[in-house]
Amino acid sequence: MKYIIANWKAHMSYQETSDWMAQFTAGDFSEIKDQFTIIFAAPFHTLESVKRITDRYLFMHTAAQDVSRFSTGAYTGEVCAQMLYGIAEYALLGHSERRTLLHESNETVYQKAKQAKTFGIEPIICVRSIDDSIPTHTKIIVYEELASIGTGNNQPIEDVLLMKKEIDPQDKYAFLYGGSVHAGNIAEYISQDSIAGVCIGSASLNPREFYATIKAALL
Repeated sequence: MKYIIANWKAHMSYQETSDWMAQFTAGDFSEIKDQFTIIFAAPFHTLESVKRITDRYLFMHTAAQDVSRFSTGAYTGEVCAQMLYGIAEYALLGHSERRTLLHESNETVYQKAKQAKTFGIEPIICVRSIDDSIPTHTKIIVYEELASIGTGNNQPIEDVLLMKKEIDPQDKYAFLYGGSVHAGNIAEYISQDSIAGVCIGSASLNPREFYATIKAALL
């Protein structure tokens, strides 16, 4: 089973999410369910509604796009891991956009991963290079090339495989690639034995496009 993550980022209202899930789940999953674990990294306000749908499918799961580095307490505006217990099964942590725009450090990502683990949420750690360290007990990482995020310029497979050897030389992690993945290029990543899946941004915002992208990845 390989992972396909839909990262919706800061998009989608509650109603748009309901419509998206209704359109997507109208598809035929007879082949998909045996090859892929599909994870929806949804905004906080839609996670519960997404979870109600994904609970009907063994191969679909939910992920928070972030968790707080704090435990519960007087932290106005923070969404703590304990608050997401039972709703988010995974958490996408250290995304390049958060590291770059919000200046999140390796230490911050470590703290968030610890909080997620404490409450049964599996961290998915995003890394840009070997300079982004990986918290202990991490199982899943996503390699993101900054020049490919949201640009339409996906990283050549040869470069991704070279970076995989640098970041994960001992094959310790499920190694995913993220960066302008779509129906036209997903197969070249998914077909590699050493790549455990992909994280999809823009191509996941339209349910029909996301479904077509998954179908294009069928082996």
